[in-house]
Amino acid sequence: QFTSANSGVFTTSGGVVVSRRNIATIFSFPNGASASIIVVRGTSINLLSSTFTLSRSFHSSQTSGLLGVFNGNPADDFRLRNGSVLARNASERELFTFGQSWQIHKAESLFDYSTGNSALTFNGSSHSPVFLDEVLRNSPPSEAMIAACGGNPQCLFDAVETGDSSIGQNTLQGQTTLARQRAVAGNVPPVVTGAGRISISLGVGAVYLFNVTDPDDTFTISVRGTLP
Repeated sequence: QFTSANSGVFTTSGGVVVSRRNIATIFSFPNGASASIIVVRGTSINLLSSTFTLSRSFHSSQTSGLLGVFNGNPADDFRLRNGSVLARNASERELFTFGQSWQIHKAESLFDYSTGNSALTFNGSSHSPVFLDEVLRNSPPSEAMIAACGGNPQCLFDAVETGDSSIGQNTLQGQTTLARQRAVAGNVPPVVTGAGRISISLGVGAVYLFNVTDPDDTFTISVRGTLP
């Protein structure tokens, strides 16, 4: 019923709220984490795109793996399972080893499998991906792809590998949207400090001093309304 509807909400026995909003399916977990899965529709091919969100209540001891370490320090996000850390400017091939180090073992899988299948059926341990330099060397992007991507490497990779410029454009748009969301999420509100209570007398002038700080933005302070 849910899969055939355009929208809907239901809660699993484990407390996970699953909802659909147009082309997005959203999983909201009781611990404050959420995942959004959408279908990226191209001219000739469709892909799945996923976004994960954590609440501020999470801290570094609760996160590891492909999504990095949620501690505000991007320098240690590429931490392999053995504890070693790759540099932020690591190559694609180095990042592949990072991803492989977090591949789950059979006993770690949380999925149920049909008869004859297990986590080992789908682990793809022998898979070797195609990297951007190989893609661009073997199949140079067309002028249309270059124009659509504006030099963005992720956009070019998806456009060339799928042969579909619209897929690359969707990748670029997704990156732009994510950057905007990160900027909004990281923008803290102004901090106002001063006396919490003011005592004044009718007909007597009063001065109230307060301090406002905001490391992210410039702002204007105005007083509106009239005193009784």
